[in-house]
Amino acid sequence: MSEATPTITIDDKEYAIDALPEAAKVNLARVQQLQREIGELQMLLEERQLVLQARQNAVVKAVQEAEFNAANAAESGAVQEQTPPEGPTNADAA
Repeated sequence: MSEATPTITIDDKEYAIDALPEAAKVNLARVQQLQREIGELQMLLEERQLVLQARQNAVVKAVQEAEFNAANAAESGAVQEQTPPEGPTNADAA
């Protein structure tokens, strides 16, 4: 079983990489490195976008929970006891 010679296709023509001029080999190696880096950066970007979305969702959830708790506390206070005097409360300060 023989190994195939690595090739590159340029303008629909196939070239053996070993037969390329040295400048082409250097540039090809850099192209391949840049392609790997771009792939890694794209994966990192996707991960960061997921983390960003999760954090944004956490902000929304925390605000909604605070509003829900404040509304329930206000309803409970009105039913169980007299409403407190007007002014800031501990819930307002949070």
